[in-house]
Amino acid sequence: MFRIAPLRYDPLSAPERADEEQREQWGRFDSPGFTLYTAQTRETAYAEVLSQFKRQLGGVDPLGADAAALGITRDEFLEEVADQWAASGFMGIGAVPASWRHDRGLFVVNPVGGGWWIDIDHPDTISRLEVALEALLVDEGISALTTAVLEGENRRVTTAVGNLLRRVKLDDGTTARGLQFRSKHGGAWCRAIWLPEPTDTWGADLTALSPERILATDEALAKACERFRIKVF
Repeated sequence: MFRIAPLRYDPLSAPERADEEQREQWGRFDSPGFTLYTAQTRETAYAEVLSQFKRQLGGVDPLGADAAALGITRDEFLEEVADQWAASGFMGIGAVPASWRHDRGLFVVNPVGGGWWIDIDHPDTISRLEVALEALLVDEGISALTTAVLEGENRRVTTAVGNLLRRVKLDDGTTARGLQFRSKHGGAWCRAIWLPEPTDTWGADLTALSPERILATDEALAKACERFRIKVF
């Protein structure tokens, strides 16, 4: 599995979530505790973290007028300011600053041993979830649970799925290691992996190799940027 993560953190760590928090900023299947996300391929790992830089359809280009005033193209204008702007300043304008790459690494994550992953997109899973979460779905105005809902932005629903299935007992008496689901950007699958809390006696049984530098010439990065119509520095 692959994971893009800041170098200043342990690659096998995740932010802790608590019940009382607002869930709008949570990951899709976060639940109280720690949830780590990985992807099947490099391209999908990049796509999952680069989506925040994608320009919104139909939006007015915030840089077009500035570039025109200077008599240069938009890309040339971006080149001029790329070294001066922080990553937060690049969000929504279709560009990824070099600082974003320098602060992160690409990690190869390997699960140790066996165990199960719950396939969120399997029709049997969807059927069982629809019954278990009926009250919430009705309250949210959802008449049927579909993959579109599971890939959507309603965090009340998707985080409820993560909470319901976290450490659930499977038919063989074991607990799953996490969830497997399709990336909403298409392509390969992703996984939401449950990590133990400090007081837990079980382990996630994961290993992470030393990080690879993220280079602007990385073909997987370039492909993800091309699909999102964004520029990477």
